[in-house]
Amino acid sequence: MRRVKFALAVTALVLFSVSLVHSKPVYVPGDAATIQAGIDIAEDYDTVMVLPGTYTENIFILDRVVSIISEAGPAETFLHPVDPDSPVLTVFKWTKSPGSAEDSPRAEFSGFTISGGGDSYTIDIDLFSRIIISNNIFHDNIPSKITDKSVIVCNGDSSAPIISKNVFYENYGITCVMIQAGEALVINNTFDGNSSAFLCSSDRASALNNIVINHELIAVDGVFLRLDYNNIWNNILDYG
Repeated sequence: MRRVKFALAVTALVLFSVSLVHSKPVYVPGDAATIQAGIDIAEDYDTVMVLPGTYTENIFILDRVVSIISEAGPAETFLHPVDPDSPVLTVFKWTKSPGSAEDSPRAEFSGFTISGGGDSYTIDIDLFSRIIISNNIFHDNIPSKITDKSVIVCNGDSSAPIISKNVFYENYGITCVMIQAGEALVINNTFDGNSSAFLCSSDRASALNNIVINHELIAVDGVFLRLDYNNIWNNILDYG
C-alpha cells in the first residue's frame, strides 16, 4: 500500500489538449444495477458514474462514445472480471467519426482499481477508439505463466488512445501496455515491479514522462514516434 501511495504521489499532472465530452450522468448503482447495464442505457456522450464498491463484470463498449468514471476514485472503487480469461473492458470503434478521428470527442475510463485478469488482455482497445484511460490502478493481472498477453493492448491503425496517470504494479504477461498499431500516447504513468512496462511496434505512438522501475524482463522495447523524458532505472534490462 505504501508503494501505491508513493506511485500515485509521484505521477505528475499531464499537460495536453483533448476534447472531452460529458453529458448527463447515469449512476451505478441507482439508475442501473451494473456498469454494463449503465452503458447499455446511456446515450452517446453520457457518463456512467460509478459509486464506491466492488464490481465483478466484463464490460464492453461497441460503437459508442460513453465515459465510465468512478465517483470516489481507485481507493474505493474496484473492478474484477467475472470471466478472468476475457477482457475486463473491451472498446471497439468508440468514435462515431472515423473519417475525422482527430476532431472526434474523447471519452474516458477513469478511477478504478483493476485486478484479477487471467489469460486475456485486461483492456482491449480496437479500431477507431479514442479513449482516455486515466487515474486507474492495475495490479495482479495476468499470471506469470502467460507470456503472450498484456494488461492493455492497442490495436487498429486508426486507434488513438491516451493512457495517462495510471499505476501498474505486479502485473505479468508480456508487458503492461502493448501498442500494436495506431497513435497511442502513454504519458505520466508509473510502472513498478511488473514483468515489463511497455512495448511498441507503431512508429506513430509516443511514450513520455513515465516512471519505469523494478521490472523482471526488458522494461521498454520497440519503435516509437517519441520516447522521451521517461525515468527508467533498476530493471533487469532498461531498453531492448
